Amino acid sequence: SKTKPKKDSWLTNHTHGKKQTNCLSIKVILDKALLRGSRFAEMTVRIMDEWNYTPRHSKFPIGSCVATTFGIGVLVGWRVEDDFHVIRALWNKSGPGTAVAYLQRDRIHRVVEAAVGFQVETRMGEGTVLAYVKGGKQNSHGKYFVKLNGNGRYRGRTMEFNRYQILSCRGATFTPVTEHIRAAAQYQLE
Repeated sequence: SKTKPKKDSWLTNHTHGKKQTNCLSIKVILDKALLRGSRFAEMTVRIMDEWNYTPRHSKFPIGSCVATTFGIGVLVGWRVEDDFHVIRALWNKSGPGTAVAYLQRDRIHRVVEAAVGFQVETRMGEGTVLAYVKGGKQNSHGKYFVKLNGNGRYRGRTMEFNRYQILSCRGATFTPVTEHIRAAAQYQLE
């Protein structure tokens, strides 16, 4: 005979019988000092494990650094209805020189290692990408200029790196999440 599932069976891993969380829960509380009118804003975003937030038909995975016809940036979204890809941090991570672009599939050419303004790990240590140059027509064969951090012998120097010398750019992966939180907070304020 079959037993009736417990109320919290959605938390149970049936193969091992252990309870585990099945979602990422992010609670954002914006301080009144950051908001107009001295109001607080609170928001909770839950992302279930079984939800696949990488659209199946996006040209590249959301959160990837990509080379576009107009420069390099981070793919933060994809609109199903018109197949436009949303690229953030097109010329800089934030502040002056940054842009959001809505590009058709044929304007996005390939995944690259990093985007301008992001922290990267290189063969010489960690640093911040200051520029990406000589990328060609599709911005896919360029060189990175990175200002190195840390305590190594190259600390504070700006050095040129080929694409294969950039080992990782972890921060870009979180850009879509922060972009959604920002948009939701703006929506709540309106």
